[in-house]
This record gives sequence, C-alpha cells and structure tokens, in this order.
Amino acid sequence: MQGNKAETRERYLNGLLGFLSWCGRKPRQYIQETPHFDRDSKARNPRQRSWRRVAELDLDLRDLFIAEAGPHFQPQLAVEWDTGQRVSALLHEVRLCDLIIAPGRSSITFHRTKNDEPLTAALSDWAAGILQEYLKWRGGLHRRTDPLFLTSKRVPYTDTKGERGGQNKTAMLQTRQRVARRIRRAAAAEAWTLRKAGQREDEDISHRPWFGWAIHAASMRQKMPYSYGPPIPSLNQAKARPGSTQVFPIRWMV
Repeated sequence: MQGNKAETRERYLNGLLGFLSWCGRKPRQYIQETPHFDRDSKARNPRQRSWRRVAELDLDLRDLFIAEAGPHFQPQLAVEWDTGQRVSALLHEVRLCDLIIAPGRSSITFHRTKNDEPLTAALSDWAAGILQEYLKWRGGLHRRTDPLFLTSKRVPYTDTKGERGGQNKTAMLQTRQRVARRIRRAAAAEAWTLRKAGQREDEDISHRPWFGWAIHAASMRQKMPYSYGPPIPSLNQAKARPGSTQVFPIRWMV
C-alpha cells in the first residue's frame, strides 16, 4: 500500500482481517489460520480525529439548503435535522401511516433502527410544515401503508440492504451545487457593494453575512460546475471567519 497514509492502511486491514476471520470460522473454514500483519497502534487509535463542521451549519444555511432542494428531498432534510436519524431509516420501512401531523404534536415512527425496535420521534412545527407541502406534491395519500418518501419520479426507493448507499446522493450533490453557486454569487455581489461604498481591500469584512458562508462554497468547489458568468468587480480576498487565517479568493465565487 505504498503511497497511502498509515491510517488508510490500518482501515483497510480492519476490513481484510474481518473477512479472513469470517473465512476461518465454522462451518466454512476456508483457511486454517489468519496471516500476521504488523499493525501501527498509533495509526489505529489516533489521539485526535477529524471533526465534522456541524457548528457552521446554522439555521440560515439550513433554510438555504431546504430552499434549494427538490420537492422530494426537502422533507428528508427536514426530518434528518429534527430527528438525527440515518438516511436508511428514512427511506426504507417508513410508511405514510407512520407520520402524524398535528400542531405541537407531530411525530414520525422509524422501524429500521440499530436495535430493531420501532422509534417514534417528535417533529417540530417547522418540519411538519415542510412535510405537509411534500404530501401535496406526493399524492396518493389513501394508500396508507405505502412508503412515505419517494424519489423525484414518485417511486419508492429500492432497498439495497446497504450495498450501494441510500440512493439520494445525487439529490444531495445537486443541492450542494445550487447552494454553493448561490453563496458565491451573493458574496460576490455583496463584495461589489462594499467596494462601491468605499470599503478598502485590506479591511476585515468577515462580519458580513454572506462571507460567513463563503468557505462552504470553497470546500464544495471541486464538485461544482464552474460558473462562467461575467466577472463582477470585487474585493480581492475575504477572510472566511473572524480571526481565521484562511483566505478565500472572491473570483471563485463569480
């Protein structure tokens, strides 16, 4: 595994050794003994692990994601935000009759959980409102035992038993692209407004609303088609966050 990090090697070995152990157990016994590998204990148990930037996902950015998502994907995001459930728990085995919408008492029941026990989670009025709009788009409410969440073609998601993910990755990628494109354009327009108002290029503009999200667009840029709109005069660089040393070229946002 030349060229890979030690952590990557250890992660691959975990899967390989698990498979070899399965091959050696009864009734299979395809192999007599498991080969020995020199393991890196520090790489297997690092003191620090990478963290997800969930703290930067504030309510305004959440609402922006909801606004840019398709009608079939909006309720999924809303329920995931409210309940913290996995994608597989939403897309499979949740029926129309498992959803209850009532002011202050909305709830949804999940049947595919880690302990295989049904779980009923409360929904906020915000999420319930998004689900109500989704039901109008979905239709077919008289078939109460049908799956609640449908694809963009109004057909149920295929249960692959975890072999190929949750089948909504394309919807998430397209939503991220639209959100990032909107952030880039809004930040570039705001930079132009600041320049017209006499803002100097060396001044801190990190307190401006759209620049607080600019780094999100930068992190998603590799998966986005480049926007070839006309260049907008703008400040050359903007700090991503107050106190941050990370700079973000505004020309990426055009």
